[in-house]
Amino acid sequence: MSISKEQAAAVCYREINKPNLDWPDMPELVVVRVDERERSWIAHYQSKPWVESGDFSQSIVGNGPYVISKATGEFAIAGTAAPLSDRITDAEQALAARDVL
Repeated sequence: MSISKEQAAAVCYREINKPNLDWPDMPELVVVRVDERERSWIAHYQSKPWVESGDFSQSIVGNGPYVISKATGEFAIAGTAAPLSDRITDAEQALAARDVL
């Protein structure tokens, strides 16, 4: 099984738009970019209102990208504290530890 870029985007879209009891007025979130790495896809997302309007007040912050295994479609979420490259590496290592990368 090999996950395509489009399938990775769909995995991310489904996950980021699951109902969130802590955020009852959550806007629709959309995948804005998917980057390719050797064994994973990196899906970045943002609020649909921001994408459509460019109005910074409609953007969301603290949204680390999803790291999706090309082999299985399983994912890990890269956090937001460390540099992005470190967060992606950590997420890929977490997937590898679960033997899904």
